[in-house]
Amino acid sequence: MSLVLGIGVGVVGTRVVDKSNSAATDKAELVETNSDGSDQVKTFAENMKVLRSKQGKEFDKEFITLMMGSSQDAITMASFASEQADKKEVKAFADSTRETQIDNINQLKSWYSEWGFLLEDQENNPDIH
Repeated sequence: MSLVLGIGVGVVGTRVVDKSNSAATDKAELVETNSDGSDQVKTFAENMKVLRSKQGKEFDKEFITLMMGSSQDAITMASFASEQADKKEVKAFADSTRETQIDNINQLKSWYSEWGFLLEDQENNPDIH
């Protein structure tokens, strides 16, 4: 799965890697592609640890960023379900999920910009548009 945030945050993409073939773990990991092209693997627990370390404005920014990634993952999964599912109920649920998550991302992007996070990112990294 991939995500292009398009709002100027340091992470430019995410994808989920299935680790179920590993004897040590049966968890999916979130792989973030940094703006320099390198990958950084983050599990849900690691994301929550980062979120728990934030307060106030920093919490809001981190929460919005993580939720956009989660919503994009849901869109990707729902799109796949719309194509692959056998049952019409699953396809209908996937279509509804995709629409809801698109609305969620648009709301989060709006807040990100309105609350000055995008401007902050642009000031800290002139390559962000």
